[in-house]
Amino acid sequence: MSTTSVSGGDVRRPGAPVRRSRRRNRRLPVVVVTGLVTVLALAMAAPYVFMMVSAFKAQDDIFSTPISFLPRDATLANIAALFDLLPYARWYLNTVIVAVLGTALTLFISSLAGFAFSKYEFRYKNVLFMLVLGTVLVPFQVLLVPQFQIVRELGGFNTYWGSSKLTGLGWSEGRSDARAA
Repeated sequence: MSTTSVSGGDVRRPGAPVRRSRRRNRRLPVVVVTGLVTVLALAMAAPYVFMMVSAFKAQDDIFSTPISFLPRDATLANIAALFDLLPYARWYLNTVIVAVLGTALTLFISSLAGFAFSKYEFRYKNVLFMLVLGTVLVPFQVLLVPQFQIVRELGGFNTYWGSSKLTGLGWSEGRSDARAA
């Protein structure tokens, strides 16, 4: 009995049926799932896109029926009114400052703690690390009121320092990840 070698190193008998690749059968679920996820992502993004497009509509276009997606006459009057009537630029700058300070503070403290946990041996190291890790289980909402009271008592209310302290401290995700490095 002779065998014939085919590409890929498979050995089969002459006259034996050739097996079709299962790759085609595996592709169908991937295509279906990808299509479904794409449709869901578009459905979730649609309200945000509609809001952004509506920023360039006149007020009559926004409240007109039937609802139109694209503006009839695009205008920048709404954007100008935003900056004229409200201190939006200042709000945006405050957000950027607080986000940058909070991120920098979190990175700095997490790096120091992670380095100490990973490089040094000291008494009760594992106990302290478990306490730090346990803070992940405490929801931020539980800590919000006590942190607010502490910041207010220290004179940090309505300041960059107070806002950055609230966003930069109390998170242990960075410290636990830094230990693994």
